[in-house]
Amino acid sequence: MTARPLKTVRWWLAIGGAAAASSLVLPLPSATAAAEDHACVGNAETTYEGGLNKVKKPVVVDGKGSLTCMEKGGEMSSGSITFSNRAAPGQLSCSGGNTSFTGQIDWADGTKSTFEAGKTETHKQSGVTALVFRGQVTGGEHQGKSLEGGFALSKDEDEQACGTKKGLTGSSGPFTLIFR
Repeated sequence: MTARPLKTVRWWLAIGGAAAASSLVLPLPSATAAAEDHACVGNAETTYEGGLNKVKKPVVVDGKGSLTCMEKGGEMSSGSITFSNRAAPGQLSCSGGNTSFTGQIDWADGTKSTFEAGKTETHKQSGVTALVFRGQVTGGEHQGKSLEGGFALSKDEDEQACGTKKGLTGSSGPFTLIFR
């Protein structure tokens, strides 16, 4: 497997719309890539222990959500996801930072996938700062595949909380995940 820099991934995140209707848009991969990729979308709720503010500092991120995925051949699957950086909190602020995650997906058919994501970067688009991560499925369904994903770290409407010492303590919004 050839490693590629995180900045050259074939997809990008764009979070747009009004505050009440923001959505994560995942451009469709090419026809060749679509046959190999397993794309998932859903919603996630995240909590930030230590609070996100304007200064990068160690912050524990815990997240949970639901996913619906399009598999090869047009089949659909769904499940719930949990993820955390509790083992090694990263240096984060409302405007971004770096961290790593471990997580698990409990699929509706009773199988599981565990993953580790060690590379992150942030992108700001349409008033939302998205945390984008890349890693590997380490166990269960899809073991050995790489994965890329992202979620809303903060939004422009969080600016007031981000300006306080306590900081932003949670967020919710769209979540994407792609297995390759």
